[in-house]
Amino acid sequence: MARKARIHSNTGIYHVMLRGINRQDLFHEESDYLFFLKRLNLLVHPKNEKNEPAPSLCDIYAYCLMTNHVHLMLAPRERELSDVVKPLAISYARYYNTKYSRCGYLFQDRFKSEPVDDFNYVATLFRYIHQNPVKAGIVENVDDYPWSSWHDYLSDKGRVYIITETSFMLEQIGMDNLCSLVREPVDDDFSSLERVTPPTDQEVTEMLLEECHGMPIEKISSLPKQDREKILISVLQKGAGIRQLSKLTAVGFSIIRRLKNISDSPSP
Repeated sequence: MARKARIHSNTGIYHVMLRGINRQDLFHEESDYLFFLKRLNLLVHPKNEKNEPAPSLCDIYAYCLMTNHVHLMLAPRERELSDVVKPLAISYARYYNTKYSRCGYLFQDRFKSEPVDDFNYVATLFRYIHQNPVKAGIVENVDDYPWSSWHDYLSDKGRVYIITETSFMLEQIGMDNLCSLVREPVDDDFSSLERVTPPTDQEVTEMLLEECHGMPIEKISSLPKQDREKILISVLQKGAGIRQLSKLTAVGFSIIRRLKNISDSPSP
């Protein structure tokens, strides 16, 4: 059976997950974590054949190295996602197998990825990634876990590698709000972030056609406001992304973002 094609992200940002095969541990001691961080650093600060600085392969906005899996939120630069992540996985597997005298696959299948199509999802994912050690019972507070990008946001002092592009999140939400977001105790079940795949453009098109009873979707933007908003809110609630919906319907991004806020608000 052919592999399912990866879904393109409208924002260029992806949630990438690497898991040990058969739930095997990936990290046993500090040097293992540090080697993986070294490889992440080379994605952001690569060197050419002359050991001179080369263009970055990606921007990394968040990461967390857990005992048997890794979470990354990143955006490739001028590369396919697999061109960034596969060499990372291969180099770590080679290091691990050599160090621990083993052979064979280290990671479960090919890496898993999900597109991150709007900022609401970015914020939720950012919190989820950094709360992983708390949810697992390893630490009580996100500040106490040494192997995540959260410390890049708190301070770069004492960090071996400065990997994370922090300005993106700080410009979007600010440090005070970011601290509140990340440190707030998690009562939610975020397992759906690893399970649910956002709908494709074709699937969203079919949702729109169903909502407007077969009317061409290019006419949605000219419908009366109340009718148009009813259709768009319904499709947003089914998982369509803001940029995705704006692209398909030619309705302005800011309008759909406002409708997204309405659709996410609890009913009175």
